[in-house]
Amino acid sequence: MSVRAPEARDEARRLKGSNTFYCSSALGGCGGELTFAIGDVNVPHFRHQSGSKCALMPSDTLGDRYTHLAIQEALRTWIENMPGFRCQLEVSIESGRTDVLASGPSFEVALEVQRSQISARHVEERTARYSQRASTVHWRLIPIGGVGVGV
Repeated sequence: MSVRAPEARDEARRLKGSNTFYCSSALGGCGGELTFAIGDVNVPHFRHQSGSKCALMPSDTLGDRYTHLAIQEALRTWIENMPGFRCQLEVSIESGRTDVLASGPSFEVALEVQRSQISARHVEERTARYSQRASTVHWRLIPIGGVGVGV
């Protein structure tokens, strides 16, 4: 489970309590223990220990990776709440990996969540690859800061 630090200091202090927080390995992080910083100047936040080297150290792409994972998790929750349906994330298919693989009584659907620009040729290649396993491939094009469009 991922946790975002609440902005309200009182709420952050309650959450901190005697809890220990770790970097999300589900997002590709290091799994190391985090410091929960709740000061008087900056908004409460989590930070890595001094000297840590982690792929999730602040960068321009970190927020996008988090959003991508949150969309995948929301799709999984929605699909798994339907009777008879199962869902897996990041499933390897023919030298590729689809974001979401949903299975029903007699079919599999590959769902791709695309947040960055991608050429039509790459969409066609990946769709053909995923179609070798899934009966249908759907793309959700969700530009950064925008709304989703289905393909």
